[in-house]
Amino acid sequence: MRILILVKSFSPPTETFIYHDAVALQQSETVKIVCLERLLAEDRPFELLEQIKYTKSWLHRKLDNQLYKFNISLNFSFLPFRKQLAAVLEDFQPDIIHLHFGIHALQFIDNFDFAGPIFITFHGYDATKLVKKSAVYRKRLYRLFQQHNIFPLATSASLFEYMAGFGLTSPRSQVMYSGVRMNLFQWSNNQRKSEVKVLTQLSSFREKKGHEYLLRAFRELLHKRSSQSLELWLAGGGPLEGAMKELARQLGIADKVKFLGWITQEEAVELLQQTDVFAHPSITTDEEDMESTTVVILEAMAMALPVFATRHSGIPEIVEHGVNGLMAEERNIDEYVDCMDALLDWGPQPQNRAKIAEDFSHEQHLQQLLAAYRSGLNG
Repeated sequence: MRILILVKSFSPPTETFIYHDAVALQQSETVKIVCLERLLAEDRPFELLEQIKYTKSWLHRKLDNQLYKFNISLNFSFLPFRKQLAAVLEDFQPDIIHLHFGIHALQFIDNFDFAGPIFITFHGYDATKLVKKSAVYRKRLYRLFQQHNIFPLATSASLFEYMAGFGLTSPRSQVMYSGVRMNLFQWSNNQRKSEVKVLTQLSSFREKKGHEYLLRAFRELLHKRSSQSLELWLAGGGPLEGAMKELARQLGIADKVKFLGWITQEEAVELLQQTDVFAHPSITTDEEDMESTTVVILEAMAMALPVFATRHSGIPEIVEHGVNGLMAEERNIDEYVDCMDALLDWGPQPQNRAKIAEDFSHEQHLQQLLAAYRSGLNG
């Protein structure tokens, strides 16, 4: 099978899932990646990769943005880009095309002709925020979903449920949960022996990640457990990192909060090995920007960690309250504190790792993905 993966960026720090899928798929199939932007090339090498350009003039981009802003038009057709894609398809002759993120998929789809199966994976904001915000984006997706060669995938059932509320459904839709590489996220039942209890969140610093409410709740938790040493470790980067550092200072807890910056997956494993409770209190923004199931929660569960999370989007599809961790309502500081306080006494949760191994391993994810590809090829 010849699989062409088209992505805007390959591969940002937060999109390890696309890279690992491509690397694993090429063990049995012929895989080529085409991107507009190449990132982390040394850390994430890929042999059969081509970078092409989409460079409209400033005036052309401004006009496109205005048409989109006022829900008049959403069209990415651009002749020089179309010629580049045509050359790629002519040379590679793919059986399958796979695109990631709905809005980026349109940018490519507007510039190639392909009669075979086209898979589009929705990951979060492209199925929530953009769907609510833009009537012209919804119209484009509606037309796509009617095409017999378009196969929408989503990383949680909640994303499809949200889109269905706007009339966006397809009989070819399939939930495709992300998978964890169990051989990397290894855990041994050697309980941590440290006087300091550590809560950890790994994510980009964006509003929907809920850092503000976690920091406010952590301050209250420090008061509640004043006789115990606690630390909050935040790994990642992004537009709100500076604001969250300032908030920690204003709350008087800067000495108890570590900002670790971007880390590799190998470093994430080491970090989780030193963690007592994994926290991921996602929130729905005013613009309806939402998460899906979030891969890092799966990875934390693979490390047998108890999870504190919010009842947000697809997270309840993987975290069972009272079994894998505890969940709170979004932005409810009191509930956050109660959940984290209780989880600090849970210790390792082997059943969390067993759940990931049984239902959410990367091997199972790949089998499901290949099955979807074959089903698409068979009509």
